[in-house]
Amino acid sequence: LSAQSDIATQLGLRYGQGFIHPVSVRFQDGVPAINENPFFSVRTHVTGESFSQDLLVNVEAFAKHRDELSRKEDDLRSGFRYALAQVMLNDLPAADPGNTLPLWVSEGLAVYVSGDGDRLVQEVAGRIHRSRAPELVAELNNPGPFLTPRAWANYYLAIKYIFAQGGVGALQAFVRNLTDGNSAPDAIRQSLNQEWPVFVSGLHEYAQKTFEQYALSEEEADRATPKRSSP
Repeated sequence: LSAQSDIATQLGLRYGQGFIHPVSVRFQDGVPAINENPFFSVRTHVTGESFSQDLLVNVEAFAKHRDELSRKEDDLRSGFRYALAQVMLNDLPAADPGNTLPLWVSEGLAVYVSGDGDRLVQEVAGRIHRSRAPELVAELNNPGPFLTPRAWANYYLAIKYIFAQGGVGALQAFVRNLTDGNSAPDAIRQSLNQEWPVFVSGLHEYAQKTFEQYALSEEEADRATPKRSSP
């Protein structure tokens, strides 16, 4: 897959052709209730020491949006890249049963390579007044019971912040450290030369400023607020 090679290059993953563990492409109607896009999803199977994955294609979504697909080619491409990145990020650590990537890393990287991250951040921030932007900033290692657009936006911004701090070399070093079995704090220390509390503090400031950039101004909030009619 050319997309697999492109993602591997972008993230600095040590990948040849194919996958380490079995991957099946399956067609079905529907996706999980909580999913980043309506077209593709990933399902993992773990039995003893055996690991495999399904890349699921939602036929129902393709049928439903048939007339729109030509106009939504970018949505299909980003959805596929998101799902393929998840497959790849699941595949490498699975070679070591004790090595599982943190949720914020796997989801953040998948959104990052999908190319859909900035739009997601804008959609999340564009619903609230600028004064409430700090409320959107979330802790990386304290996920809720379900993934939400706010969580995906924060996870994406964490990956974007690593890139902003150290460029593509730092991001690739961070990913390689994690897939080699290091913890996220150790990977941050080795790729950015920052201790974890310093990284988190800087990330929170970066995320807040980014959300503020796209949040509603006073004037925009007034226009978005329904006006009550006079009695």
